[in-house]
Amino acid sequence: MSTASPYSADDDRPAHYTYDDDDDDSDESSAEDVFAFLPPSTADSAAPPHQYPPLEYPAPVYDPATPVRVSLPSTGEKDNVGAESFANESFAATGSEEGASIKMEFDFDAIEEEDSPFPEVRASVSNIDDPDMPALTFRMWFVGLFLCIVSSSLNVFLNFRQPAPSVVPLALLLIAYPFGKFLAYILPITTYRFRSFELSLNPGPWNIKEHVLVFIMANVAVGNPYAINAIVVSEFFYEVKIDYWFALVLVLATQLTGFGLAGICRRFLVWPASMVWPQNLVACTLLNTLHAEDDESTGGMTRYRYFVLVTMGSFFFFFLPGFLFEALSVFSFVCWAAPNNVPVNQLFGVWSGLGMSVITFDWTQVSWIGSPLMVPWWAEVHVFLGFVMFYWILTPALYYSNQWALAYFPISAVVPYDRFGDQFNATEYGLYSPLYLPATYAMTYLLAFALSTCVIVHTLLYHGRSLLNGVKKMRVESDDIHAKLMRNYPEVPDWWYPSSAFACFSVGRL
Repeated sequence: MSTASPYSADDDRPAHYTYDDDDDDSDESSAEDVFAFLPPSTADSAAPPHQYPPLEYPAPVYDPATPVRVSLPSTGEKDNVGAESFANESFAATGSEEGASIKMEFDFDAIEEEDSPFPEVRASVSNIDDPDMPALTFRMWFVGLFLCIVSSSLNVFLNFRQPAPSVVPLALLLIAYPFGKFLAYILPITTYRFRSFELSLNPGPWNIKEHVLVFIMANVAVGNPYAINAIVVSEFFYEVKIDYWFALVLVLATQLTGFGLAGICRRFLVWPASMVWPQNLVACTLLNTLHAEDDESTGGMTRYRYFVLVTMGSFFFFFLPGFLFEALSVFSFVCWAAPNNVPVNQLFGVWSGLGMSVITFDWTQVSWIGSPLMVPWWAEVHVFLGFVMFYWILTPALYYSNQWALAYFPISAVVPYDRFGDQFNATEYGLYSPLYLPATYAMTYLLAFALSTCVIVHTLLYHGRSLLNGVKKMRVESDDIHAKLMRNYPEVPDWWYPSSAFACFSVGRL
């Protein structure tokens, strides 16, 4: 058997096969023999336009140890990725020459798949969707409302304690998973029909869409409304009794005004692919991990098992800095070396200083203002440089130069003082002393007032054109795969958001 071809150099035969050129009468080929190794779409039909009639060539010879590569022409269409438009497919021949069997293997590296242009989004958010998956189910409403009521009540109750623990949305996301699994196990698989309306208590396994909706409900309701602070301060400090219905309308009006403004801004804050919200990527990754298919066949540890081990490890490690050895939480080793040195304790102390001893082994301390795993590196650098500039450089300069009489008070505190160094008594303000703020407290108020202007100026300078295009209902960016998937669902009319925002704002003003 020979692999040399007797055909001339200008022969245009397809180079997809190795041909048998020996004159062997026992090795006869036919159209069915050749087409048996082509894609199913051409196996029982005429030869495709890009190949010569198969009867002009001998049958291919297959080596059982060498897979045969068959390259199909690309369609050039990126939006229609299907089995018939793969640029490359592999067909491996196994067995002997006489009874060779064909095993088809896809070359996934050659598949040009549409996905987000940002790698962190591709790694966290799925680019497929099932519009028929049940979402607004009885289980979703029951789990979501129950967790919202419990978590919001606990957060409001704990908000006025010191220290003030809180129930975060990611914790509710984890709690909702076994809760939903349990309901999917015990609820009856029965469909109740009321004329044209159907209700199923258990439409199937607890799915990711139900889980996402529960997380959205928890994320909206878990935060403390700012209006509650105004109500409590009015009653506790000023003894102004507020009617229950007035307080309820005030809270709803302020909250719904924010929802209306968020809906107005969705064109340039949600729809563009470049609007990547890092905190949401963490939730997406966790949801995909909990609802991922079994990946034991890939070898190694599965994602779900890895997640369980990390969760258990972090749970038990927390007892070390949180209970057994609390000094690891605020590891002020410099203050241990000089406990009676006032300037050292003012600069390196944590509770009453500027915290220049930055080492800590407590994740609660690290993630106090937000998990660093969620925030991009450039944002963390900006926060750290701003903190160093204002709290480690400017604050000591103001304190040790005794500006605003700051040197007479602790360098870091969260309460105001009077001129005698005692905590401020608001009822006797007009009789004996003006208000004095510690250095870090004064710097915090300074930055809070400057922040509002900085946000507006930064947004107009860097995103002004996108905002203008969004207001004009122009396309800010090309839709990515996730925006295209959302086209399967009806969009909320635009006029709903400004109408609700204006109505709720008017009610709140009244």
